[in-house]
Amino acid sequence: MSVQNGSKLNRLERALPEGLLVDASWLEQRGYYGSQRSQYVSAGWLDQPARGVFCRPRGAVSWEQVVISLQTLLKFPVSVGGRSALELQGYAHYLPQSQKSIYLYCDKKLPSWVFKLDIEQTFISHNRLRYLPEVKIPSKALSLDNHLSESEVLDGALRINRWGQWKWPLVMSTPERAYLELLDELPQKETFHMADVIMEGLVNLSPRRMQSL
Repeated sequence: MSVQNGSKLNRLERALPEGLLVDASWLEQRGYYGSQRSQYVSAGWLDQPARGVFCRPRGAVSWEQVVISLQTLLKFPVSVGGRSALELQGYAHYLPQSQKSIYLYCDKKLPSWVFKLDIEQTFISHNRLRYLPEVKIPSKALSLDNHLSESEVLDGALRINRWGQWKWPLVMSTPERAYLELLDELPQKETFHMADVIMEGLVNLSPRRMQSL
């Protein structure tokens, strides 16, 4: 390996944490073009779990890593919501054991490669609900090394959960907003009985946040 190639590989290792995903455009913006990407894949320095998407080798990829990659490295305006956000915030004991479907809310269409990854869960993408206030994920929240407190991100709609051994930020709806997102699934994908059962367990909902929504 030449000194130049070794230096570029070192830069890539610093910019791309193990376990996170980036697309070809992200790599090209940093000077890693098609032939070099192919070389890195052939040498085992990069994996290609789906066409046009890359990661450093590190075992199986989880759905959380996919969403964190979208939010932080690719700066894609997406958040976890609905049933999934409720489960992640400790309300799963009121729900059937699922986590087979991950509900994501965003302002534009998810990249197609997201649906081609070999993971157990299925992503279900929704447009942000029109009857709820518009939410913007602060750019400072979309950083792997941010030190934001929950209150700096919430604004009645979103919060950060820390995930994994590196405590990476995972942006999701607050319980109040997640419950309203779940109600929007009635009656096609959720039942009124389920909504009642969940509401009985949400004893700590903030009236102020509910009013703001």
